[in-house]
Amino acid sequence: MDFTAQTFDKSDDKINVIQGQVLCVRHPETTYNKYNRSTPKNLIECLPEYIDCCLSLRGLEQIDELAEKLKKIKIKYVFCCPLFRCLQTCDLTLKNHPNLSNLTVIINPWIMGSVNSLDDFSKNIIKKQEIFSEKSNVRFDWSFFNSLYKNEIEKETYYLNFVDNLTEDDEAARILIEKIKTNHENDKIINISDHVKESKNSDYDKLLTDLAKYFSGTKKRPESLNCMFQRSLKFKNYIKMFFGNLSNDDRLLVFTHSSFVKISTSEMAYSMKSISEFPEDGKNLLNCDILTMDIN
Repeated sequence: MDFTAQTFDKSDDKINVIQGQVLCVRHPETTYNKYNRSTPKNLIECLPEYIDCCLSLRGLEQIDELAEKLKKIKIKYVFCCPLFRCLQTCDLTLKNHPNLSNLTVIINPWIMGSVNSLDDFSKNIIKKQEIFSEKSNVRFDWSFFNSLYKNEIEKETYYLNFVDNLTEDDEAARILIEKIKTNHENDKIINISDHVKESKNSDYDKLLTDLAKYFSGTKKRPESLNCMFQRSLKFKNYIKMFFGNLSNDDRLLVFTHSSFVKISTSEMAYSMKSISEFPEDGKNLLNCDILTMDIN
């Protein structure tokens, strides 16, 4: 796999001569990002308003610049993580793209970041499918996601399938996970603003925050880096089927997270039997950064 990381400014002409076939975009600043910079992790994991959080006000301001960058790129295919911040970023940045009428956004859970914090827990998946399809100018395709998860409970708790870093000592976490699946609920949201403003005091929210607090207390990563690396390999193999339809100028766009990019751009990871820490050669993206890479 060959990759080159580039961060673009508005005035940077290199945006017009991108070499890599794949563009990975990290979402703008979120409410969790903003709060997390000044708040201990054990406290922020107690706050249900950060479950599947939205973009912050600064993040919304960053959207315009990101949209301008993407307008200059001939995009052929788009893939997006089902967490709200990525869906929101995708929707807002592509709504005025010159090639919008020809674009379809394929929702793929493999490109979510490491399941590690409260903001990595998904909510309202059924309603998100309504918002980011029927009520958006951008064409979102949930068929691949729905093919992986057959019923509403599986769809709502899909990210818990990536939680693999449990031992016999983590029985409390196992019980919470089963309760979350059993007590699944889909909150009644209508549009994007309702997702942002919805009540955060349900019993379901408490179960999610209890699970986040548990892992914060143990300082254990719920999803191992090995699991996320395997997800990155599955995604790379999956998107290869689209490469045959790309011209020299066409690009494949991925709305994802910093941790996913960091593990998927590492060459060292391929030779490691077990990945306990992020390999040193992985590329780190800040909010709104764009990375280009080729996948061979």
